[in-house]
This record gives sequence, C-alpha cells and structure tokens, in this order.
Amino acid sequence: ANIGSIKERNMELDSALWYYNQSMTANIEAKSDMGVALCHVHYGDIHEKRHQLTKAEQEFRIAAKMLEDNSDKYHALEPLLALGNNLRLQHRYEESLYYLQRSLKIAQELDSYQKLERATSIIAQVHEECGNVDQALSYYKQTTAWGDSVRASENNRTIRDLVINSLRMRPDRIIVGECRGAEALDMLQAMNT
Repeated sequence: ANIGSIKERNMELDSALWYYNQSMTANIEAKSDMGVALCHVHYGDIHEKRHQLTKAEQEFRIAAKMLEDNSDKYHALEPLLALGNNLRLQHRYEESLYYLQRSLKIAQELDSYQKLERATSIIAQVHEECGNVDQALSYYKQTTAWGDSVRASENNRTIRDLVINSLRMRPDRIIVGECRGAEALDMLQAMNT
C-alpha cells in the first residue's frame, strides 16, 4: 500500500490501483479487517481523483463502517473525514456536516490536532459554499488555531532533548541552568563515562 500511495501522489492512478489490489489481497488472506478497510479508503481516494464521486462515497462508507464496527476510532477518522469531504464535493452539505461533526467529536476525544485541523477546515468550506460566512470564518479561525497547535507540538523541544543533543557533540562542559527531570539521569550517565 505504501508504494500505491507514492504512485497515487504522483497521479499514476492505474499503478496505484494495482498496488492497492495487491495489498487488499494480502489483507484478505491475513484476515486483517483494518487493512481491508484502509484499502477501501485508498480505492475511494482514487475514485475521487478520477471524479467518480459516487464510487468514492461507497468505498469510504464501507471503510468507515468496518472500522467503527471494530471500535477503531482512530482509523475510522480517515474514512469519516473523506466521506464528509466527498459529500461536500457532491453538494450534499447537510449529510457532509453530519459526518464531519462526527469526525470532529472523535478527533476531540482522541486529542488528534491534525484531524481536528482537517475537520474544521472542511466544515469551514461547507459553510462557505452554503453562504454562511460567519460560521465559515469561525471554523477557519479554529482551523488556524489547530494548525498552530500541530506546528507547535512538532517543534516542541524539552531540556532533555537539548541535553542529549549537546552530549552527542562530546563537549568538555555543558552548562544547564536547572536539571530536575529525566535529563538528570542523562547528565549522570554522561558524567560517569
């Protein structure tokens, strides 16, 4: 499936589909419901790129049902978001909002900032396309806030990270203003060697 994703990103959809079919066969043989469901998401993505929105919708619905039946909330987010966006593309806004609000609720439960950012972004697009400018603006602001949270968490560095990285440079001395957490163990281990 990984090679299929690369082919899909390069818009080599026939090649991507071949790899996804191989992955689907392997997942069916392994009796991996999650793997099969994720293949359905990939199929839906390809159909959507080919502007076959109804076929894409069917694939996303299958994937969402399989993952929700297995109580796999984290992986169910992807087909739910894809389904919400697909329905938006079909101008079925009320249905789209239903799936997007479900996605938003699950993403909040799981504290998934990336999925929260994506859900609020698509919800904002729905409201904008419906002419609900105030609601669209409100969701765009939330999207920006979640995006900032994602970027902040990716750039988050602890004193321990800094101590470990500085120790890799084999310095003669390190000056640390305060050492009370896990970095204290790293400092002690370094001093003993």
